Amino acid sequence: MVHRSSLLIALSCFLLLPAFSVQAKQPTINAVLFYNPSCGQCTQVINTILPPLIVKYNQSLLIFTIDVTRGEGISLYQAAIAALGIPQDQQSVPLMIAGNKVFSGSDSIQNQFPAFIDQSLSQGGTVWPVFPGLADALTKAGLATAPPNPMDKFLADQPANSLAVIVLAGLILSLIGSILFTFRATPKSLEAIPEWVFPVLLVIGLGVASYLTYTEITRSEVFCGGISHCQAVQDSQYSKVMGVISIGEFGVIGYCCIGLAWIIHRFSQGSRKEIAAIAMFGFAIFGLSFSIYLTFLEPFVIGASCLWCLSSAILMGLILPLTTGPVRTAILESETASKRPSAQT
Repeated sequence: MVHRSSLLIALSCFLLLPAFSVQAKQPTINAVLFYNPSCGQCTQVINTILPPLIVKYNQSLLIFTIDVTRGEGISLYQAAIAALGIPQDQQSVPLMIAGNKVFSGSDSIQNQFPAFIDQSLSQGGTVWPVFPGLADALTKAGLATAPPNPMDKFLADQPANSLAVIVLAGLILSLIGSILFTFRATPKSLEAIPEWVFPVLLVIGLGVASYLTYTEITRSEVFCGGISHCQAVQDSQYSKVMGVISIGEFGVIGYCCIGLAWIIHRFSQGSRKEIAAIAMFGFAIFGLSFSIYLTFLEPFVIGASCLWCLSSAILMGLILPLTTGPVRTAILESETASKRPSAQT
């Protein structure tokens, strides 16, 4: 009775804590249960249906419970539905996911899950389901799990991650091209771009970074329109630079630095104008390099991509080439000025 009571308490644990702690042995069934504490069927599953199964299979059954009434819980719930393509008629709690099998409702869990356990154990067990944010949640909860490889991470959110890979390729091309532009004549296509485009890009980028900063400060959910999994990225361990400043705040600082350098360059003359051009190029090249790093992390490390982050990265990819003309002019003028004293001697 004491053992049974302990299991019931563990199953009712708060957001993202494992249903019980166990040193898993193969074969093992690894399942995720989404529940709502105020849901009658969920209470039935947690208090009546699952405890006998946990007692019966002991270390061969590991259930990870997720409360969908909490912020991170609903984010994981939505990510699972999108990544696994769960039909609309099955999108209700209690929702059990084990391997590639979905059990929706208490009847399905009671009538079908036990047979699934027996069959899967005979075939070697199941690994944890793959969807954005789950691996991080398991790590936070202290569950030992083999880290998924980069391809597993990519497949967890394939449509958005595919877009991230395309953006990543474009950013790399922008970085390489911009560096080359500083050593040769600026392409006429760049020279033809109106001057007002640069500050407009900065303002848009500042707006994107400010929105991400706002959601971080207020702990509100990031709106992604169902296209990507922004909240999974926002909740990841990579959402802060050195664990101190959020990516949004870091972006605000970056855009402000580039903007300040642009203002000084635009309204100054002489050496100050040259220094501002070099600073503007330096800030932009650092910003793009950091964007490349973040864009790589999303599909291959985090396993989810953020539409807002990709938008900011694209903006940086457009901003950097526009700084190559001024910095090249500054470099040429500096070289010319350095030769003048020797020519007069």
